[in-house]
Amino acid sequence: MQHHNRQKSCTFPRDKEVRKIHTFTIPREDFDELNPNKQVIRQLISKHISMVERLQKKMRYYGGDHEILKEKRKNKLVCNHAKDISDTASSYFIGNPVTYKSEAVITPLTDALQTAEADETDGDNGLELSIYGIAYEYIYVKENENYLVTKNISAENTFVVKDDSIEENELFAVYYYIRKDDSEMRPDHYRATVVTPNYKYELDIENSNIYQPTTEQAVPHYLSEIPIIEYLNNKLAIGDFELQIPLIDAYNALMSDRITDKEQFIDAILAIYGTLLTDEDESDTEGEDESIRKAKARLKEYKILEMPDTAKAEYLTRTFDENGVEILKKAIEQDIHKFRTFLA
Repeated sequence: MQHHNRQKSCTFPRDKEVRKIHTFTIPREDFDELNPNKQVIRQLISKHISMVERLQKKMRYYGGDHEILKEKRKNKLVCNHAKDISDTASSYFIGNPVTYKSEAVITPLTDALQTAEADETDGDNGLELSIYGIAYEYIYVKENENYLVTKNISAENTFVVKDDSIEENELFAVYYYIRKDDSEMRPDHYRATVVTPNYKYELDIENSNIYQPTTEQAVPHYLSEIPIIEYLNNKLAIGDFELQIPLIDAYNALMSDRITDKEQFIDAILAIYGTLLTDEDESDTEGEDESIRKAKARLKEYKILEMPDTAKAEYLTRTFDENGVEILKKAIEQDIHKFRTFLA
């Protein structure tokens, strides 16, 4: 529990859309470990919920839910570079289990880590670090057991609160979920697990401004540290593909348009000048349509079109530079992989 920042080298972005991860801060004197203030925690949860969209967008992109799927276009291709980048990055970073070496006998430590399922948690942390840019690990004792286990918990529902000193010392951590009441009989409630250096609370917090005393029991966890650990992918908590999302969108659009162009080329219109596709004299519209259908069927079967010397026929096609499109495709793909954050 000593490494609270798992940082990897990166070039800090200058894009105005990328912001340093928000640090949740309260004055140390306002925090009482033996009596956590529900109103303060409710406000912190509300603040976190207002900022979680950035994390959710990155998870959507990893799962293949890209912006192009919302657009009005015939073809919507998702080329999931986001998943490829994160899978590669996490495999590169934590693909092999962490090994421990020491001149002293550390078998009790390695046995405890195995019991705690640390390898599986490390793998989950590595993937979420790559996707979100931040990950959280919870260390706890299972119910009716007497040994520690570890578990990755989602950054979309977790945050750490620090004091307002220059050291930004950690005060407590919160893992929460929302209990909604669609009957409108009462406000929504938050179920929040709040852990301090010495205690754990399971709080029920009403999402309202009324005063709510903390009546829930403080349960000692005996770890002497906050058992929720925050890991950062880099100083700004940027995900490995986060800065490449505009390039990924551009690649999806290019490939989708490329398919559309191909379909339009295949479905090109045959224009005939100086004659008709059929010269059969049909006075009614239905007869004319049937005559044309027969002529089109003969043309499709025999691939021959008989016309007078003065007539001509050609396909009306939308011309496009295939070589230019291929060059642009490769350039975008190279930029996507060139600038991914996990590489030094």
